[in-house]
Amino acid sequence: MRIPAWLRAEEETLGRQVLNGDLEREEAAELLHDAIFDRDEPLNHDVVRGFTRKRMTKWVNSQVGGFYADDEQEEETGNRQMELFSWLPRVLETSPGRFAHINSMTKRDWDAAKRQAEVKEGNASNYAKAIRRAYDQVVPLLTEEWMTTADIAGQVE
Repeated sequence: MRIPAWLRAEEETLGRQVLNGDLEREEAAELLHDAIFDRDEPLNHDVVRGFTRKRMTKWVNSQVGGFYADDEQEEETGNRQMELFSWLPRVLETSPGRFAHINSMTKRDWDAAKRQAEVKEGNASNYAKAIRRAYDQVVPLLTEEWMTTADIAGQVE
């Protein structure tokens, strides 16, 4: 989210007053709060939208573990669909931050989930390769336990 210039200026003004001892931190926060609500309704919506997205992501992430198939539970409920995919979570990521329950997925959802998994796999693989390459260059030069990468920076190829 882009912070408007007027808000940065107001924040700096109030912050300086707090640092100078002319204003308490809580008072400054309250004044900043009031200024935002009085002056910039779109900013209010952006802040709330960001907050709600984070809350929803946090909630979904906290629940994903519960979507892994439990063999006993699936046998008790008779959910034949889940028995086919007991090694997968019940909810698959179809695009960044978007999830679909296996039972409701269409061919298009499966294509998207496969593509998303392949992208993540590629990113992880490339990251691991980059770390290994750096490791192979740096670690042989760290001859003492106390040494850091900064100590040998000029020697790295």
